[in-house]
Amino acid sequence: MKRFMIPALLLIAAAAFGQLDPGMKGDTFGLYESGNKVGEVFIPYQQAGATRSVEHWVMFPNYVYPSPKSLATLDIVPQSTNAYRDENDFFARVPFEKGAKYARVDAEEFDYLPAVQRK
Repeated sequence: MKRFMIPALLLIAAAAFGQLDPGMKGDTFGLYESGNKVGEVFIPYQQAGATRSVEHWVMFPNYVYPSPKSLATLDIVPQSTNAYRDENDFFARVPFEKGAKYARVDAEEFDYLPAVQRK
């Protein structure tokens, strides 16, 4: 399993976070902390070579934002089967009880750094 430390600011501000790779019809990822499921991520399918993507994150009430104080680590685990047909199905059926949070992450990939002048 890959382990990612994601500062809360990056997640909520939807700043630069390495995109998760969607499959042929989109993918679902489970979010785990200390073996406990704390959320789900759905990524709609995107065409090969696309440079823009979106991720829909639902963090359950027991989710703890990773930080130097909490030392929480987040395991992002691809689900073996996709639980959702599309974004509408995800929003209709993803668990979202009182205290849960939703974050939409819009990302765009570049083959250069913005601060570097292209020659």
